[in-house]
Amino acid sequence: MGGWKRQRRAGPGRGTGGPTARAESPVGRLAVAVASAVFACFFLAIGVLVVGHEVRALGAAYGWSGESGRVTVTHEEGSGNETRCYGTYRPGEDAVREEVLVYSSGEDAVREEVLVYSSGECTPGRVADVRLVPGKDTWAATTTADRVYEDAGFGSGVGGSLVAVVLVGAFGFGLGGLLGLGAAALLGGLVLEALRRVLPRQSN
Repeated sequence: MGGWKRQRRAGPGRGTGGPTARAESPVGRLAVAVASAVFACFFLAIGVLVVGHEVRALGAAYGWSGESGRVTVTHEEGSGNETRCYGTYRPGEDAVREEVLVYSSGEDAVREEVLVYSSGECTPGRVADVRLVPGKDTWAATTTADRVYEDAGFGSGVGGSLVAVVLVGAFGFGLGGLLGLGAAALLGGLVLEALRRVLPRQSN
């Protein structure tokens, strides 16, 4: 008498139409490579925008970059540890003038509502020599506000910029680099596989 023979059922990744088989197909690997490249560009762009802006901020705080000028503190917003100091910035030679300046849209324009980073007091009417870090109209919200830095002392925002450079740099460049390498490896594998299929045919 013949016994019952159990048939081995194919799992979801063993058949020809399972998700694992689709992912291992050339089209699936190409889709994964393209998606990895897109995300790599996204994270690398975040790193360039945010880290680049914070590095310029550090340079302004330490006095080796940024346009020099003078700021007049206007007001303070927030409470506790969430306070922000604002002022009006006048660039270069215009900073020493006492009369009201004509506003323009150029690089030398007077800028209102700039964020003032300083270890000093945020007292309305206080005037200080500063360096400007212009904001940028980008999709990264952290780079849109104009900033001015008076010094690099305690409370001047240098610590926050350093943390942003380290954390965002490690996350953006690290993750973006890994995704980029993965995309390059997948695309390279597809190219080599295509060459292996074409070269034997040409040799025959």
